[in-house]
Amino acid sequence: MGTYHPQEPQPQPSGQASSPQPQQPYPQFVQPTPSQSNAAPQQPQQSYPPYAQQSAQTPSPYAAPAATPSYVTPQQTTPSTEPPYGTRNYGAPNYVAPSNAAPAAPYAAPQGGAAPANPYAPSTPAAAHPSPNATSGSPYTSPQYDVPQTPAAPHAAPGNPYAPAAPSPASPYAPAPGPYAAPTGQYAGPYSPAAPQPAAGPYAGAPTASGAPTAAPTAPAGASPYAVQPSGNWYQPAGPYESAPSRSDPPAKIRHWLRKVTNRATGLILVYQVVFTAVSFIASYVISLLIVNLGHGGNATNAQVRAEMVNWNGVLMLVTVLGGLCFILPMRRRMIFRRGFWAGETGHARMKPAWLIVFIVILIFVQVASILINAAISSFGTDVPSPTSESLNESSTNIAMWLYIGLVAPVVEEMVFRGVLMRGLKPIGRNFAILTSALMFGLFHDDVVQGTFAFCLGLLLGFVAMEYSLVWSIVLHAFNNAVLGLLMPWLIGLIGETGATVYALVLLGVGIIGFIVVMVMYGRGLGEYRRANRSPRGTYAAWLAPAFLIFVAINVALTLYSFLTALGVLG
Repeated sequence: MGTYHPQEPQPQPSGQASSPQPQQPYPQFVQPTPSQSNAAPQQPQQSYPPYAQQSAQTPSPYAAPAATPSYVTPQQTTPSTEPPYGTRNYGAPNYVAPSNAAPAAPYAAPQGGAAPANPYAPSTPAAAHPSPNATSGSPYTSPQYDVPQTPAAPHAAPGNPYAPAAPSPASPYAPAPGPYAAPTGQYAGPYSPAAPQPAAGPYAGAPTASGAPTAAPTAPAGASPYAVQPSGNWYQPAGPYESAPSRSDPPAKIRHWLRKVTNRATGLILVYQVVFTAVSFIASYVISLLIVNLGHGGNATNAQVRAEMVNWNGVLMLVTVLGGLCFILPMRRRMIFRRGFWAGETGHARMKPAWLIVFIVILIFVQVASILINAAISSFGTDVPSPTSESLNESSTNIAMWLYIGLVAPVVEEMVFRGVLMRGLKPIGRNFAILTSALMFGLFHDDVVQGTFAFCLGLLLGFVAMEYSLVWSIVLHAFNNAVLGLLMPWLIGLIGETGATVYALVLLGVGIIGFIVVMVMYGRGLGEYRRANRSPRGTYAAWLAPAFLIFVAINVALTLYSFLTALGVLG
């Protein structure tokens, strides 16, 4: 910086009395010479004391009482070869000019020799450092003198707190100049603007008919109903106050968490079945007492009671389902009484008419496959009995049973198995949740034929509920029960033998040919979905949860008992 010297008395003109010049209270500024600091050689220009330079029209309250300050002209010397910012820490040079002076002329090389290096030139070509009073790269106006000045060249002296680093032109996330640009100068912080992240939806990368993944934020995209979910960590938190294990956790900790989540979800279904069965027994006992006492005067035989119970099966099932709902609704009221539980969470895939037809074709194929398997077994001279199917066929002549089969059962079963159970298992993995819920849904029927069909149907309905919404799985379930299970058999009975044969052939053609077409078009997408949501090794150790094992053991025992009883092995 410059050196300040006290002002000396000025000589008076001839003919005037000499009077002592009052001492100025402020020192006079002298432009530093190269011997004092390593300043850049500039053209001679006038300098003023800091905080005292004012225009002739605006007197400064800080100016000295002298009428006219003296000016010192800097000497023109050869610049020093010592680097100006090599070891010292100087601020940027202060270019000051009076209000009526033109901007300083650019540096000119001395005559008769090579031009010395400009000590203020940047080491590499870079954009001019933005001024605090104007936009980058343009002359800015001094707030005190309103004179255009050239902004200081950017420098990066070590340890200079007032030297902000210019943004790298190669950085794709450099802040753009504007009113919201990052602060510079002494207000520049250690932060950096966040890099924009690509938008990633929950169905990004859904496979298309050609197998190539897409970048659509929602699914299904293109021509595939199968949505591939992005895979991050292996498992997801099972609750708002719980954390999922990471891949680096010990295997014992991971197995404990898997069994805990499975135990909680399947244990609730186990208790639901216990309540369901208990209500069924109680309601059946009450109805039998009413039949005996009111219908036969207290003298009815067991055969008469069983024959009368067929007409009451619809009422019995409605009462049983009502009892189960009285248990499950309070237990999962926060989950069930939400719009997202039924209509799907935010970002779920939207059902399209084409995909609905695809799922109906797969549903018909499941029906056809079940019929063909039973026909193949019957060809060996052995029929596979299905007590559940026989009971439904006998009691499907009243409105209560139609109401239960076509509407109440699809809604309640989907809410319990694809809603409560599958959502409870979803943190472990989508494939695991779909497979486990379908397996428990099949065992819940306690019938070999009905249970096998229910397991295959549960895989389809589980996928639909997982990727679309619970409403669409209810629609498909109701279509299977009401249309394929009740309405079409009733119409076939009215048509006769010929109509039944035509209906069977049409059903076989639609089921088999349609399924082949669907697999050719979308089979690759289904494989992509299965691989994208594949559970890591050791996940199915969750099936060792006590509640799941107890549920399987009870329903397998009931299924065997029903099957052996239908065969006549057990009386």
